[in-house]
Formats: sequence, structure tokens, C-alpha cells
Amino acid sequence: MIATLLKHEFLRTRTLLGLLFGGGLAIVSLSTLFALMKWPVLSELGVALGLVITFVMLPATQIALAVDYWRSSYRQQGYFTQSIPVKGSTIFWSKTLWTWLASLVAMTVTVISAAIFWTAFGPMVGFSGNPFTALGDALHFVAQYASTGMVVGLLIAFVLQMLVWPVQYFFCVSIGSEAPLNRLGKGGPIVTLIAFYLVTQFITTLFIMFMPIGLGIEGGSLAFVDFDTNFLDAFAGNGNDDVMPLGFVPALAIIAAVCLWRTHYSWNHKVSLA
Repeated sequence: MIATLLKHEFLRTRTLLGLLFGGGLAIVSLSTLFALMKWPVLSELGVALGLVITFVMLPATQIALAVDYWRSSYRQQGYFTQSIPVKGSTIFWSKTLWTWLASLVAMTVTVISAAIFWTAFGPMVGFSGNPFTALGDALHFVAQYASTGMVVGLLIAFVLQMLVWPVQYFFCVSIGSEAPLNRLGKGGPIVTLIAFYLVTQFITTLFIMFMPIGLGIEGGSLAFVDFDTNFLDAFAGNGNDDVMPLGFVPALAIIAAVCLWRTHYSWNHKVSLA
């Protein structure tokens, strides 16, 4: 059943995703051309547009699919979705899996867009315009400070972090569409999202305070290091800027797990017609 629902999600959203990915690549390619031509105004516009489109590709895809999730689950289209003779949680997981797959494709398109745009942007900032040469130089630089295992681990952690956002969006949409927040209409998910953001910031701050571990340079290599969690000094600008706190990682993992569980419950007990 999951495979059937995934196929339905593909057929239903392929036009939207095609426009996002194809349109994004087309705009980046045109922006790169403008930047290479060095025409007044158009060249600067190409650089700005190329940077923006490249960096917003993934979040734009996830937000678009979150809006689609809301419309296809809780608005007029939701009458059809909720009438499918399967458990609500099965529908939820199929939508989540499809959004994760689409997010991975969006990351791939982002990398391709960055490679295209780098041919014009690289020479502007003093680097080679060949994206493969630039990537090789970057990896060589990183290898001086971090082992291959750590680099791979950081890349995997980054990808997983990017996949957390749809989980949070879907949670806010589902909770915001339950009574009594559903009386606010579109405002229900928005109010939930604002409250969720504030709670998440508070929880991650607590984790950083009580788990003072971060990534920093120690002995000439990137390593896990302890750091001072004096937030008064940090806010005053006297904190240690050479260490990236990692306490937010387990915090976001726990929050994501709770979001998945609660949204699963919502589909089975709040909106499911199965």
C-alpha cells in the first residue's frame, strides 16, 4: 500500500516539483550566463539571482510540499485523502517518505545548480571556475583538519538535519488542523508553527547549556571539545567563537521523534476515516 500511495504522491506533485527543479536550473543557468557576460546591471542581477535560487531550492521545495500536505489532507482535497480505506498513519508516512525523497532530489539539484553557477562566481572570488577543481581544493583543505570518517559523518548529519524540517512542518500542519486550532483556518498551522519555533529554541538552548560539547580545532585537527556555556559572556560577544556547539543535535533528534509520533497519532485518532 505504501508503494501505491508513493506512486500517487509522485503523480500528484510531479508538475509542481518539475516546475521547481526545472525552473530553478533554468534560472541559475541564465543567471550564470548573465554573470559571465559582465554586462552592467545584468551581471550583478545574475550573480544575486543565481545565489538566491541555488540556496532556496531545498527550503522552497519543502515548504511547497508542506503547503500541499495541508491542502491535500485538511482542505477540500482532504475529503478524498481521508476517505482512502487505509489507516491515516499509512497516508501520513507515505507523504513523509515522498517529501524526504523529493528533498534528496532537491539537494542533488542544488549541487548541480551550485556547480553551474560556480563557473561564473568562482573567478569573481579568486578561485578556479572549474567546480571539480574547486571541490578538490576544498576537500584537500578540509583533509588537513578532519579525518575522512569525520567529514562523512558531518555530511550525513547535515543531510539528516535537512530532512528534519518537513517533519516539523507536517507536525505543525496536523496539530494546527486539530480542534480547537482548526477554527482559525489557515491561522491554525501558522500559530502552531510560531509556538513550535519558540519551544524548540528553548529546548535546544537547554541542551546546549547542559551538554557543553562542540566541534573545534584542537592540536591542529577538528575534534570534539568542551566549551564554556556562560551565556552572559556569549551574548556580550566574549564567547568562544571557535567552537560550534553540538547540543542542538540530540535536541532536534528527540524533537523530530516526538513530532513523528504525535503526527502519526493525529492521523489515526484525530482525522483518519479508516
